[in-house]
Amino acid sequence: FCIRNCMVKKKVLDLCSGRGGDLGKILSHPTVRRYRGVDISDEAVKEAIRRVKQYNQYAAVVDFDCVDVVKGNWTSFNTLEKDLNMSISHHLTETRMLNEPYDATRHTFSFINCQYAFHYFCKTEKMATSMLHKIYDSMAMGPSCVCLTLPNSQRIQDAILGMYKLPTYCKIT
Repeated sequence: FCIRNCMVKKKVLDLCSGRGGDLGKILSHPTVRRYRGVDISDEAVKEAIRRVKQYNQYAAVVDFDCVDVVKGNWTSFNTLEKDLNMSISHHLTETRMLNEPYDATRHTFSFINCQYAFHYFCKTEKMATSMLHKIYDSMAMGPSCVCLTLPNSQRIQDAILGMYKLPTYCKIT
């Protein structure tokens, strides 16, 4: 992960966060002050919420939303945990209110993570371009990082060697 121990407080957006597989890696950094996980599966989000207590050692402000990232707005905080009947969700809501105020209409992030899911948004050039624009619009002004991992390394290697033709809108640099 690109998150390093520096003095800048980080706001992290984890797109397609699933069951919270990256929570431990992200929340282990003391500079992460806000974490927002977004996934289309409400069951996956519920499991990620359950895992937060285990990993949130620096008391980052954490919340989740169940939303289709292609159609939905992942920067407004209409959180799933408000609807869950779980003690951990009550803890998360309290933590968010105590640690920092926020404007529920717009957030930007200094680190955007999307592991093994971005390929779902590359079905068409229009869809890929739209997702990249949404990611760009969600980036904070100043230093920021986007970490996208695609699952098929062999296909990427074949494309580099000219053995696999990439769609015209894709480029490997």
